[in-house]
Amino acid sequence: TISLRVIDSQGESDMDTIQVGVIDLPDAPDLSIVHPAATESGIEEEEFEFIVEVSDAQDDPEDIALAFESSLDGVFCTPTPDIQGTASCLAALSPGDHNLTFRAEDTEGYTSAATATFVVVPRTEIDDDGDNFTEVQGDCDDTDPNTYPGANELCNGVSDDCDDDVDEGAACAMAACGLPGFADGGIESACTA
Repeated sequence: TISLRVIDSQGESDMDTIQVGVIDLPDAPDLSIVHPAATESGIEEEEFEFIVEVSDAQDDPEDIALAFESSLDGVFCTPTPDIQGTASCLAALSPGDHNLTFRAEDTEGYTSAATATFVVVPRTEIDDDGDNFTEVQGDCDDTDPNTYPGANELCNGVSDDCDDDVDEGAACAMAACGLPGFADGGIESACTA
């Protein structure tokens, strides 16, 4: 109720009132991203746990519809929030730079969205064996820390230095021929005097 009173210079007054109704419109869901955080990234073919928290003035959290979408892979998850409003899903996204959009819709059709960037690093750019070389950098066996470009060539039947030549070099040739001072590398070779 709004009242208006006026008083003139003679002290005479009058008053009027009016009733005003204010409609409380439903609110869109509140949505916040927990993971990925700003510094987090993924690795090709490895699952990452994407997590959001959601709440709504009208609906219980578990009644809110969610969709997780990537600019590269499309919708990759539609989880259901728990009673506390936490929703998560495990997904392995394709390599590249993703613009992620997390969407929430309540039962009244009100929606909200939150966005994040997420990089998925290709497996070939990961140094799996800790030798400071990746497959992209020429590591021909990223499971062996003794095999990488420029490594010392051993007499072991593989190309340790990743140049496609196996057991090259004078030391391996002498070991293969059984010359004194060189261990037998187990390499069969036609040795001539």
